[in-house]
Amino acid sequence: MQSRRTLLRSLGVTAAGLTAGCGRLRRFAGEPSELARNEVSSETGGGGSVPMHQRTAGHTGYVSGTASDESGADRWVSTVDPPDISSAVVLSEDSAFVPSGDGVYALDRSDGSYRWDRRPDATFPTGPVVSDGTVVVGELFEGTVEDEVGAVAYDAADGTELWETTDVSGGWSRPTVRDGTVYLSGGPVDPGVTAVDLADGSVEWEARLDAETGRVAVDDRGVYVVQETGVRKLDHEGSSLWHRPTTGEPRGPPTVANGTVYAQTGPATFAALDAATGEPRWETTAPAETEFSAVVADGTVYCSGVDLVARRAADGRERWRRSSTEAGASVETATDGYGDRGFGELAVTDDAVYVGHGDGLLAVAPSDGSPRWRHPFRDRVKGGDMVFGGSPGAPAVAGDTVFTFTSGGDCYAVAR
Repeated sequence: MQSRRTLLRSLGVTAAGLTAGCGRLRRFAGEPSELARNEVSSETGGGGSVPMHQRTAGHTGYVSGTASDESGADRWVSTVDPPDISSAVVLSEDSAFVPSGDGVYALDRSDGSYRWDRRPDATFPTGPVVSDGTVVVGELFEGTVEDEVGAVAYDAADGTELWETTDVSGGWSRPTVRDGTVYLSGGPVDPGVTAVDLADGSVEWEARLDAETGRVAVDDRGVYVVQETGVRKLDHEGSSLWHRPTTGEPRGPPTVANGTVYAQTGPATFAALDAATGEPRWETTAPAETEFSAVVADGTVYCSGVDLVARRAADGRERWRRSSTEAGASVETATDGYGDRGFGELAVTDDAVYVGHGDGLLAVAPSDGSPRWRHPFRDRVKGGDMVFGGSPGAPAVAGDTVFTFTSGGDCYAVAR
């Protein structure tokens, strides 16, 4: 019998961290008028999608384009149930899908208005991906997890349930999607990676592994996994191709780009590995800077943690480093259990790096980390008490807009 608290700890998320702040916010009743109280200042424009965490299956976090004339200005703000900020907001061409502690919410991408929400039977849904008109949410169940872990799929247009599978090893599952296949990785019970068909949820292959896994990265040559025992590559049928042992317990999931896997290889080391062989190309001491995935763009690897750091992709040499103060972040951090973790998840474009910190969203220059603008999250009054905006989830960039959300339940569309 595996408790929910134990399983959440295996995710790298404490139950206190997930629920912190929720006690200050009342639980919404479920009516559309209350689930998304949208405040429109202007509509978003432009196309493009962000199907998953850090946009691509390789988790590179890059999207082309430059800043708009309204950079940093609100386009809209909507409020939903307090989200699960260990996941990411994802985008189809017309909707923004926001992960919450008990489901997923679909908002109109242009103005933030409510479309639908779904709350699966899972104890803890683990965040959405969207592809080919289908939204997939990973599932964790309390109790005997061997037979109660999987994913559920919904029609992106109206939330109709399409399929559900619990035939997944692990103990929890976080999805990555590529070319019609959803990759579900998990642990700590019977850990492994399971590939299921996006169309119907049928299992394509399953690989049982020696230790729990985080979110996987995928390219056309394989599936990359970070475990406490090392970094591993599987082929597209689940067979192991190579394994690079590591020391300690790496935290962030891998990023794969241009034939190189970037991953934390220990509590204080970060490395670039040859994607074909697993051999190190470079490794550097990286104390507390790789709490999250790296993002890669234009020959540079950006890492976040206590500091925001840019390194040359070719050799790992540091290009610049910014502390919170140097990057223009507020010294006031959100009081919800996540405020002391430094910089959050990243997204990068041709002329800006977007990152959450404390009580706001930052845009800094890719060339030197100098601040471009800072968008503070609003404080709100509920029941006579002040409620802080909360810590930010991962930003998603598409069209002329940066989309993000906070642990307080506010979803933002901000001009990039």
